[in-house]
Amino acid sequence: MTENTFIKWIKDEAKDYERRKAVPKKKKEEKSQISDAVLKLVNITKELTRHIDECGIRYITYNDVHKVEDAIDIVVEETNLKLQKHVHEAGEQKGELSRAWWSDFVRADDPRAFKEEEDGK
Repeated sequence: MTENTFIKWIKDEAKDYERRKAVPKKKKEEKSQISDAVLKLVNITKELTRHIDECGIRYITYNDVHKVEDAIDIVVEETNLKLQKHVHEAGEQKGELSRAWWSDFVRADDPRAFKEEEDGK
């Protein structure tokens, strides 16, 4: 017996439906977790490095560097980053704590973070 074309069509549609159902759905666009300040810093840094790549250091202006510094300051403030603390090892300030302005930033809850009340002022 030959199969009815309608029944064959139904079976083909059912198989097609199962195949489509098995294909993973695209994820919905997730909202970025990055702040506007961090995004600006990333873009300014990208622009600066692109200038260096394309033209070399010759065409980098103080304004380019200043934009990066400003963006870093905003990100540091928004994310509550702190400078590390430094204990003076010699001189009149021996044993006193101060900000290690030359060090990397750390999170505010990091034990190495300088806290204003530690300054003693």
